[in-house]
Amino acid sequence: MSADEERVSQWSEVERSAAFEELMSRKRAFIVPSVAFIIAIFMGLPILASFTTILDGIVVGVVSWAYVYAFALFALAIVFCHIYVAKANRFDELAGQAKQEALHRDSREGEAG
Repeated sequence: MSADEERVSQWSEVERSAAFEELMSRKRAFIVPSVAFIIAIFMGLPILASFTTILDGIVVGVVSWAYVYAFALFALAIVFCHIYVAKANRFDELAGQAKQEALHRDSREGEAG
């Protein structure tokens, strides 16, 4: 068996593990709504600024709502990065579990064969 065939076989083992299925399910459940939310919020600024007068109001001095919205996007990006890092650490744990399950299954099949 060539090295490429062996890697494909190993990947198939990981792919069939329950931990891998849980990993992919959790990643999808987090990433899809998060990306949709982030795109909607970030696209809100140019849309509201270009086509409405909602952000034209003055908050304090010369600071308009457009500036408040724009700076809030920076805060949102920082907060989201922290949330993603925390989630990614959990995803890494699940990836490790999937790898261990695949190795354990592979070693059992090696002993039986």
